[in-house]
Amino acid sequence: MTKVLISLGASPAQADVGHVTALHYFATHGVDVLSAMISADRPAAQRAVGHLSMSDDYQYNPTAKSAIQSAIEHKDAASVDALLELGSKPQVDFATYMTSYKSKWTPKETTARNENQFRNNYQQPVFTAVHCEVPSMVIKLLDAGAEVNSLNAEAWKAINMSRLYSNNGMTHSLLDAVRAKIEQLRAFILTGKTEGDRHRIDYSQQFPPVQVQADANYLQGYDLESYAYWSTSKQLQQARVEYERNLKTYEEWKTSRKEPNGTVEKKSAVTSLLADFEALETEIVKRDGKTFKELHPSVKLREQQRYDYHGYQPGLPQPWEPRLNFQMPDLTDVRRAGYLKLFQACWDADLSTVKELTLAVWGEKESPLKIAVQDFSNFSPFSIAVLRNHRDVAKAVLEIAHAQWAPEAKVGQTKHSVQQASEDDSSSDGHEDAIYVYSEIVDDRFTVENIGEVQSQVKSNVTPLQLISWPCPVSRFFEDDDVATTTRTRFFGASASFYNRYGRNYPRRARGPKRILKDAANGRTYHVESAPTQEHLEEVIKPGNLFQLAVYLDDLELLHFLIAMGEDCTLQKADTDEATSTFFHFDEQDFLYAIQLGRVQLLKEIIERTGAGIPLDDLVNTVAINQVNRVVLL
Repeated sequence: MTKVLISLGASPAQADVGHVTALHYFATHGVDVLSAMISADRPAAQRAVGHLSMSDDYQYNPTAKSAIQSAIEHKDAASVDALLELGSKPQVDFATYMTSYKSKWTPKETTARNENQFRNNYQQPVFTAVHCEVPSMVIKLLDAGAEVNSLNAEAWKAINMSRLYSNNGMTHSLLDAVRAKIEQLRAFILTGKTEGDRHRIDYSQQFPPVQVQADANYLQGYDLESYAYWSTSKQLQQARVEYERNLKTYEEWKTSRKEPNGTVEKKSAVTSLLADFEALETEIVKRDGKTFKELHPSVKLREQQRYDYHGYQPGLPQPWEPRLNFQMPDLTDVRRAGYLKLFQACWDADLSTVKELTLAVWGEKESPLKIAVQDFSNFSPFSIAVLRNHRDVAKAVLEIAHAQWAPEAKVGQTKHSVQQASEDDSSSDGHEDAIYVYSEIVDDRFTVENIGEVQSQVKSNVTPLQLISWPCPVSRFFEDDDVATTTRTRFFGASASFYNRYGRNYPRRARGPKRILKDAANGRTYHVESAPTQEHLEEVIKPGNLFQLAVYLDDLELLHFLIAMGEDCTLQKADTDEATSTFFHFDEQDFLYAIQLGRVQLLKEIIERTGAGIPLDDLVNTVAINQVNRVVLL
């Protein structure tokens, strides 16, 4: 077929749009078809044999390749012989490079710049042969005229750069490249790992994780209807999931430590290849081959710092312990117990205890607790009260948060001073006339009149409006509880419980499609009113705050309450000296969440109450401009 095509006018010198010739393609398909092409049109093949294909990369940094390099990459010694006999150059020079370059682009730089580009980017065929681990082809190229002291692109970069060049371990002469390959082969024989495997940090688990104990070991001592019991049980769920994940990682790590099948055969083949490279090293030295440092002793290389990770050992896994803790910087055992009591009070709708702990000194002269606080699951007293359907307590929490809110203000006045830079000032950059302006706060308060009064105060920089919008994993309140199946009814009793209130009217469309298909396959239908079969919600729809929870449950009443609280807090903030809007801003992400779930009735309420989705600022600006225009006309 090759002979027929060429007889009909095809040519080995033809190239595709990427300037890759037919000869390049044929060099990768065996010596028989390559020889057929050459014999069918030898003059055209000779014209193409010196051409370098140029990649479609940026023209100032192209990747060039000759036909003989294509044959080397396929380890086809017979094709290499055929191309050398045809006239392929074993060592590509600058003139050959530029001839191929000009066939695709018009050179715009100087000769010196183009010559540096050629040396800094082009890898000679001998380095291709070393990289592809065919030492016999290196000898073949050297016999054909390749330079025994050829340098790779990294070496030329080191020569051409005037500053100290960072040696990344790839600055090689031909002898360096061969010796580096010998080191790699010897290391594989010893370890059974490639260079990439040896330098990869093994961060995977190296010890089996400690198994999570029985539920009773963690939950005993807690009232079944308490916040502490619920929080610990949810942490326990997560701990079991984490344990299974770590156990899987450990098993995978153990498997990875075993030698894969065929390692013995690979080591045998590498031993033979190592002998060939050691013979090649001896031959290069006989031909007066030298290392890069011997060839260019004046080039200083900054050795790359290497880190030995072979001795890396992770710490021993520790037994899991629940954390009934809170995100505060000054927790003592007494105050930790106080915050636990505060969260329990919000859980139980014990408003008197909430006020006792947050509005006055309590215990042994402990200062009031901060109401705007989160536990390590990101639940706050406000979110606990809302989720437990204790709305009077939730309102009180916001009022306390408003009372505790005290934005930090600068005391005193600002004093400015002008100073000329000193002679030894390193920041002046040698400019003796540099002038600097300094400012400092001058505080006219020199004493604190009643230190006991200050210690009894609690100040918060969290506004009630921020407290309402804090993210928290609200979905944990209605996910499956794998710790104890009876826990759900104990947490959310039949009286004023959050779960029982929404359990019977849980929206069917909130069920994930995977769950619906699974139930259908098991013959389950949804016509019976019952508590919903819970599932782990998809991450794309899992609610992440209280507003999203109201949207997810399609609960207009809960949304009413939250927006009303947001409006009240917005007006409270507007009453302060801080300039702010008097309109409650409904977060855009929560608005888009409602659109995503198709909550049309809730969207109507959100838009009417908050103006979400309406470009109010643009409308205000437009009205203001129109009013100015009317005044001008009048």
